Amino acid sequence: HQVYAENLGIPSIHIEIPHSDDNLCDFEGYLLDQFQEAVDRLEQMLGRKCDEEKLVEGVKNDWRCRLAMARIAELQKVVPAPIRLKNLISFGVFQWRGMTHRSDIADFYELALDEVKQRVADGIAGCGFEKWRLTHEGTPPWYKNSVFSYPERHGAPYTGSWTHFTNFGCFNITND
Repeated sequence: HQVYAENLGIPSIHIEIPHSDDNLCDFEGYLLDQFQEAVDRLEQMLGRKCDEEKLVEGVKNDWRCRLAMARIAELQKVVPAPIRLKNLISFGVFQWRGMTHRSDIADFYELALDEVKQRVADGIAGCGFEKWRLTHEGTPPWYKNSVFSYPERHGAPYTGSWTHFTNFGCFNITND
């Protein structure tokens, strides 16, 4: 993002999220200070004050989306997995488009979660049969995402992606 910002002359603000093993005594305070600096810089760049009510509403909606995605990821542990990776990838579109601040998008993710819960309750699988499970790491091959279907012929669906589980969810990772 920094390269785009420099070459296109657009603002770029980065928030450093330390790992839980960085031994920061005031993890939340560290993040809050960065967020406040970001708001101050944005107000300066845009020449207007932040509407705190809209900001809080947007953050709450974003967390609703992330929580729903985290719960969907948790449901992927069920055997058989309720959805295929190709379906899971499609849930990321609104996040890639930066739309998760909207309440209608948060409603969509919660509706998707309800659908996946129902699939689990009804024993509906994303793949016809499941003998093994695969996890994909990295960006999906957009030019030919049908490659995800080949292992399914042998009962080995892709049931998750490190990218989708970590970037779109809200997990608290601990040493244990």
